[in-house]
Amino acid sequence: MNARRLLVFLVVVFALFGCKNGRGGGNGVDVPAVVAATVLGGGPVVLNPLLTTVLALGAIEIRNDTPAGTPDRDIDFVIDCPAGVDCSEFSGRLAPGEARVIQVLTTLATVAVVAITVRTIYALGGAERVIPVQWQNLAVGSRALALFTLISSPLFAPLWFAATALMPTGVLTKNSNPLVPQRLPALAQEVRLIGAIIGILTLIELQQLFGGGTPFVGSDGAGPEFPLGAGPNGLTLATEPAATMAEGEYIAFYLSVSEDIPQASTSEFFQYAFVCDSDADPSNNFVASPAFADDFFAGTDRWYELTYAPTSGWAFRCKVVGAGNTITTVPSAARAILSEDTLIVLAPRSEFGVDHPAFRATTFAHKGDFGQNAPFDWSGDPSPTVDEPLLSWQ
Repeated sequence: MNARRLLVFLVVVFALFGCKNGRGGGNGVDVPAVVAATVLGGGPVVLNPLLTTVLALGAIEIRNDTPAGTPDRDIDFVIDCPAGVDCSEFSGRLAPGEARVIQVLTTLATVAVVAITVRTIYALGGAERVIPVQWQNLAVGSRALALFTLISSPLFAPLWFAATALMPTGVLTKNSNPLVPQRLPALAQEVRLIGAIIGILTLIELQQLFGGGTPFVGSDGAGPEFPLGAGPNGLTLATEPAATMAEGEYIAFYLSVSEDIPQASTSEFFQYAFVCDSDADPSNNFVASPAFADDFFAGTDRWYELTYAPTSGWAFRCKVVGAGNTITTVPSAARAILSEDTLIVLAPRSEFGVDHPAFRATTFAHKGDFGQNAPFDWSGDPSPTVDEPLLSWQ
């Protein structure tokens, strides 16, 4: 896949039929059959209801696409906003070749879709047309924020909004094998949000979250929030083999997809992972073979991999890449939490050689042959793509 932009651009050219000498056009100048107006803007956003200030949705650009200097082709525009949405400018006139960038703000932090409309008409007259522009608030409906609230470390939930990177959806994905046709990811593999946060977990917090040690209670007063196996807040797994969790700094890697991740299947195999460059040293990273040049794990050296097979269920493993592309499963104190549309991996910061390891989130599903044979039944979404740099974060 090519690098993909976070904004979804809405380009609108409206045909106007029978508009000759329309409203205000009685001076003998013909009103053209097409209003040459383009509006760019809208797309995915993550709005933070914890902030008390007005939130920036983004900007829209309104253009008069008529060549500069064309006489009698000014365009008037009016922006209609619902309650809770404000614009830096609500109306104006654009001369041919002129463009206007308008900032859009909102207090609607918990609304799934925020929309405005732009109405355009030639200053000479003609039929008015309405151009819709909308932003999809991806924070609404994601399980990630609720999970970080349950984790309850003072830093995790407030930082979730700032840490979230928006991943474009609806774009073809390359299989690891360049000979396998590209496919749109299924919704359960279509990554829409990823991010990473560092926070400190005390021994008491670890006991409340995962159990063990002295008596503990979760938010429901009955037990840990994330006991191993199926629990009240999702499926929790320790790595195989597992190391002991100790208090200290943990990196929380997370992803949210566009539909709930299946907890079980009789026919599909799943893989969800966070693959990292743990030491910022490219010389020891995994190198894809020519036959699988687009391997989702390429360019990384430490993998937190959650897999599912119909006959054996879920497994969680930590693997490292060594000299000569050797891959070794190693003990780790990481925990994986799979809940609705979200996967979180909590891994000790001490397992990395750098404070903020760059990473890629990956998803994959197939029917047992990794999608290598006709009818090429597979789905996946490496985010960022293998063609793009790993995600850097702070």
